[in-house]
Amino acid sequence: MKESEAPRELAIEESKHSFYEDLKAGKIFPELKGYEMAYLFIIAMAYGVYFKSWEPIKNAKRSISRSFIEKDFEWLIKAVAITSSKERVNIIPDKAEIYKIAEEYANGGIGIIEKILKKSKPGEFETTMEKELSKIQKEK
Repeated sequence: MKESEAPRELAIEESKHSFYEDLKAGKIFPELKGYEMAYLFIIAMAYGVYFKSWEPIKNAKRSISRSFIEKDFEWLIKAVAITSSKERVNIIPDKAEIYKIAEEYANGGIGIIEKILKKSKPGEFETTMEKELSKIQKEK
């Protein structure tokens, strides 16, 4: 496995950047008001992993500090990459690939979140998320 460095900032799809900003501002889902972009990215990545939805990024907008993400979520991102790649644990030296996998899952996940929120009535998203989390816990 090749060894590579991760980018200083993680990418999100440029066309989805305004949706992230609206989430952060609480315009779409008030409960997420004030959340850092890094946390929204991780939520989107988790949705992408859960729903097995990854999308390559076509027009990258680098706007999420990798150092901020690594502080709290480095091992989560590595775990996602290990379970998603054919190389498994051997992927660890390829930091660029690890973060590319996270970016693509977040890209797929944010699309799912956007569709759900646009179709949901107030309070419906939270209820659905609680049900999904409960279901996941029972599966373990």
